[in-house]
Amino acid sequence: MQPAADPSSPSLETAVALPRTVLNRALAHVHRRDGGASGASQTLTVQRPTDQVFAALRDPAVLTRLLGDLGHVSAQGSRYSWTLGEEGVSTVLAETTDGLRFARTGPDGVAEPEDDTEGGAERAVDLFAEFTVTPTRDGTGSEVRARSQLPGGTADFTFLYRLRALLQTGEIPTLGPQPTTREEDR
Repeated sequence: MQPAADPSSPSLETAVALPRTVLNRALAHVHRRDGGASGASQTLTVQRPTDQVFAALRDPAVLTRLLGDLGHVSAQGSRYSWTLGEEGVSTVLAETTDGLRFARTGPDGVAEPEDDTEGGAERAVDLFAEFTVTPTRDGTGSEVRARSQLPGGTADFTFLYRLRALLQTGEIPTLGPQPTTREEDR
């Protein structure tokens, strides 16, 4: 026999909705949106002003630290060279009203148009990476959205996670070997 339902206990719908609400609140700072031709974008909130975020995204030494084992970045003026494993990508930096765009360049140093094979037309430029930086609603930080062609499925999120850690704490967390005080024979 089924026990009588307690009117003070939450319904099944409420019990299922509560964890979803808690989860949505916990993950509110990370969004996944459709980013169009270059794939999905990632958004992360950084508790630093937009000018500090822009400065970090323009600095090739910072970009190299954010890439970690994925590669290296060097720059000469507005031209950035990305070395990603065996592949080299040349880009030119362009500033927009709310972000930065790294467009692929050809041998002549001009941004290359991207071929739209389905429509037979060319798009304006072949974007390698795009970062949109906007102040948060409360003005205490910046929302940074990344959309790139970095290798790996979670590269954009990892890049933003490292950016946030570096700007907020001054270091990037690592899982590398840590020294211990124990001596063991292995």
